[in-house]
Amino acid sequence: MKEILIAVTSFAIMEFVSYLAHRYIYHGIGWILHKSHHEPRTGIFEWNDIFPMIFATVTIALLLYG
Repeated sequence: MKEILIAVTSFAIMEFVSYLAHRYIYHGIGWILHKSHHEPRTGIFEWNDIFPMIFATVTIALLLYG
């Protein structure tokens, strides 16, 4: 039961964090990259695809540091 509570709580917190990131990072300082997501796609990739690479790089660096 404790594991289910942890999973549900983690999910809820990450949904809130994702909402804040999208609102204040993607539509704020990161708009220069994210606006490609709101325009018709002209190729395989869009500038918005750089965000997962940025977040993965930070995550990997923190894991290596820890």
